[in-house]
Amino acid sequence: AEHVAARVGLIVRDPGAIARASGGIPLRIRHQLLHGAELADDPIHSTIAALAPDSRDALIRLAAVAGCSQSADVASALVPDGGVRAELAHRFLIDASPERVIVHGAVRDRVLEQAQPSLIAGSRRTAARALQDLFVTRRQPLLAVEATCLRVVNGELADAFVGLRAAWREISAAGLDHLVLPALERLAAGGEAEANVLAARVYVRMARVDDAERALAALPPALADRARVLALRAAISERIGDLRGARRWIEQAVAKADDARGRGLLRLRRALVCALAGDFADAEAALAAAALDLPQPGPRDQARMAWLRAILSALRQDWPAAAAAARAGRLAVARDGGGDLDYLLMLLEIIAAAERADPDALRRL
Repeated sequence: AEHVAARVGLIVRDPGAIARASGGIPLRIRHQLLHGAELADDPIHSTIAALAPDSRDALIRLAAVAGCSQSADVASALVPDGGVRAELAHRFLIDASPERVIVHGAVRDRVLEQAQPSLIAGSRRTAARALQDLFVTRRQPLLAVEATCLRVVNGELADAFVGLRAAWREISAAGLDHLVLPALERLAAGGEAEANVLAARVYVRMARVDDAERALAALPPALADRARVLALRAAISERIGDLRGARRWIEQAVAKADDARGRGLLRLRRALVCALAGDFADAEAALAAAALDLPQPGPRDQARMAWLRAILSALRQDWPAAAAAARAGRLAVARDGGGDLDYLLMLLEIIAAAERADPDALRRL
């Protein structure tokens, strides 16, 4: 309310009351500030009705994508005329900044009620294409998440899954895979069987074991026996404390691996299961075998191996070695943008510092 008041040159004594009465919608806040008591005519309806046809179409385009993306780049692609965007902002129909263009829910719902379906669908298609192109250039995973959302909402499931698969590594590494879970569920319901595999990965990370089991149970036999699915079954067993079952599943997955790198990553997972079971010799052997399969590891694979070494050292209560391995892993993964792996390594480094009673290290972290 204070922000809107500043824009119209007024001072607000009770911004909370105004925000509550208006539902937090800037256009209604402006109406409250300028007119006091509510008028019979909803200011959203009358303001939209007063727009010229081109401006109304521009608002429809922005509203069509607002549920998935607030990117200013997308807004520019949909409404290239900066003057029209400025008019909509001046009328409090959108909030615009250099990074974001926001269409509030009440405005969005009202403007889309009677909009032509073809204009809505075309706007979402244009926005999804723009976001996918931006992702290819910038490699920012949130752009691919938003493109996937738009394509799924638009019913373009095949294109949505192709784009999602292309960006999955970045989305997962950034810890954003939970944001595409509704899209994965919609894709799976629409017949995209491999979407169940990705959804199961997300469920496992969220400790939603029953949902992960349900997703894997829906797989056709041709998919159910693949190495990555067997690895997911190992992760489920690990989650429920069945380390013997986890070891059995991960050994089957290693045997089914299609290439050396995939086998090496699965052996890292086997090393973790063995370490958690207290079988440190087998864990070391699995780690050594993984290193042979990954002779020239990239930053993230280096970090994964360092994380396993830190886990092994921590389980042996060798805290200096655990701290050193975690620190080495963080330095490696920093070259690849950090993400959730950096967070896990930082937690290990913090635990090692606490166990060593090293206040300087804790302050640094």
